Amino acid sequence: MRFYRIVLALLLAFALCFIKTDANAKQILTGLINDVKNAKTDSERAKYLCLLSENLNQTNADTIEPYLAQFEKIVQTEDYKEYLVPLNFAKGEMLFYAGKYDESLLLLKSILPSSNLKYQALINNQIGEMLMLQTKYSGAIDILLKNEKLCLKTNDKKSLALTYNLLGIMNHRLHRFNRALQFFDLCITFAERSKDYRMLSSVYENISNVYSDKKEINNAIQVLMKSIFFRKKINDKFGLASAYNNLSINYFNLKKLKEAERFGFISLNLSKEIGYKELFPYCYENLGEIFLSKKDYQKSRAYLDSSISEAIILKDNRALETSYFVRSTLDTLTQNYRLGLYDYITFKKYTDSIMGKENSQKLVEVDLKSDFEKRKEIMRVKANSELAIQKLIRNVLLFIVFIALVFAFILYKQRNKISIQKQEVELQRNIVAEKSKEVFDSIAYAKKIQQAILPSDKAMRQMMNNIFCLYLPKDIVAGDFYWMEKKDNYIYLASCDCTGHGVPGAMVSVVCNNALNRSLNEFNESDTNKILDRTRLLVIENFSKSESAVMDGMDISLARINTKTNELMWSGAYIPLWIVRNNSFVFLNPDKQPIGTFENAKPFAAHTLQLEKNDTLYLFSDGYSDQFGGEYDKKFSKAKLRDLLLECSALPTDSQYQLLLKSHLDWKGQQEQIDDITIIGVII
Repeated sequence: MRFYRIVLALLLAFALCFIKTDANAKQILTGLINDVKNAKTDSERAKYLCLLSENLNQTNADTIEPYLAQFEKIVQTEDYKEYLVPLNFAKGEMLFYAGKYDESLLLLKSILPSSNLKYQALINNQIGEMLMLQTKYSGAIDILLKNEKLCLKTNDKKSLALTYNLLGIMNHRLHRFNRALQFFDLCITFAERSKDYRMLSSVYENISNVYSDKKEINNAIQVLMKSIFFRKKINDKFGLASAYNNLSINYFNLKKLKEAERFGFISLNLSKEIGYKELFPYCYENLGEIFLSKKDYQKSRAYLDSSISEAIILKDNRALETSYFVRSTLDTLTQNYRLGLYDYITFKKYTDSIMGKENSQKLVEVDLKSDFEKRKEIMRVKANSELAIQKLIRNVLLFIVFIALVFAFILYKQRNKISIQKQEVELQRNIVAEKSKEVFDSIAYAKKIQQAILPSDKAMRQMMNNIFCLYLPKDIVAGDFYWMEKKDNYIYLASCDCTGHGVPGAMVSVVCNNALNRSLNEFNESDTNKILDRTRLLVIENFSKSESAVMDGMDISLARINTKTNELMWSGAYIPLWIVRNNSFVFLNPDKQPIGTFENAKPFAAHTLQLEKNDTLYLFSDGYSDQFGGEYDKKFSKAKLRDLLLECSALPTDSQYQLLLKSHLDWKGQQEQIDDITIIGVII
């Protein structure tokens, strides 16, 4: 059974990579944004901005700031006092997710007296969570117990579920595992009643953490997969960042360091992308511990130092406790005994603070104060069916006894079948391995198909002597592709970046490549802007055949060079064209619209330019500049790319290719490549 659980967990983890976010959540968000744009009055706009702020804080908090600024301006200008509490609560949540706890606490406490019962419950939970993250459990417990009574009185199931979730987390952090699981069970009860999938995803992750600390790692991974499934379904990026970090920790506990490192970097990169500062110290600490196990002490120390720095800024005592402990171990292994002693003493200081007498007494107080209210609520809910439940329990027990006797008899008779069962397990394992091989063989064959639509190096050099193409797919197949055709006196050259990467991106690339070929050869479009206009129509026509809306398409930089006159015509969708001339840049800027469905789409523009000898043209996607790496784990950036291309332009094309490839690999280091990469260079 343990083997089956591990296999199922791994298969589910693999499948989750291809699950798309819940269409409902996207439609609601898109609908609210459109409502804000189309509102006819400030009163209407304020109403929709209030709903949008609440939705974004729960799904995409990294994008909320401009909408909050618009919301605040309307509320202040029109003196809409009824929106002051919702506005300031949304601002408090935004500050919380940015790790600015003191500012958030001050703001939330200031609006608490003027809030209605619904917002009082929301604010109490938010304050309780911030106090808990700072290990100020005494204050957190007081406000959460107060909130429990308020929610029971108003029958606010959603806020009550969060209250029990937070109380469970506090018990877990103080190693009261059974008590924590009791609170989490209560949380699930009320979350299911209110159909709060966000809370269910959170509490499943918390239950997984308890199993992890109890060293029941396989159970921890199974429960965590439920959380990841819900978080992907509701597009909860903050929750996904946390869940991937915990998945990394569980694989580390199973001594699967490769998987642990992979999910650790996924969590860190996602946290940085969305600005989830609260998680930074935990991501850094986890990676520090992984590299410590791999005996890469230099990287381990860098990540542990980053963890401690971030935790000090956030005043997160729990993160400081763990990071100082791991760093004290590293100090010992590297014979830095003086610093090791300091780190261990600091670790003990935070341990004593977190496990202090006051917090332990407060948790006993929680047991005494909250049990009566919880029992009262459960009794009230079950009052109408008490007798029926007792009768059902009696019948179930009798049935279980009967089944147990039958099962014992069957086991006694079938002991000799154990070897057959082992063979069946082996057969199932072979089937899983065979199916996995079929999947990867299919993807490998898809790569051959995609390579067939790309021009070969030989074909490109036959059309233009001084040309190179750096093409690095993120996965086996790619969403990026490059395109080159010759017709009459013209050479057409394009760098294309389709929606997504991997298998989905490759499928979109085939559609877009076919549309480009048809625009040039079937519809005889010759100007670059007309080719893009026609390609957009063909792509939309292809995707419109689906019953569900498909918003996929591509960004492109398309150049046409007259082989007799060296006149350039160029058009672009989101991707520019850079030309190095006399050791300086000429920039041609693209239209801010994709090849695909787009609101307020306009015809594409065409730019013409007379090329000079030794001009160097660069067409590229954004994968190179967006790659994380370097000493401080940051994006490479377009500014660095400009400097690098300026250095490259004086070299032959083969040398340019080698320099760009080496610079990318050096910058990326051990990091995972985050996107497909395409750079095409042409010397006139």
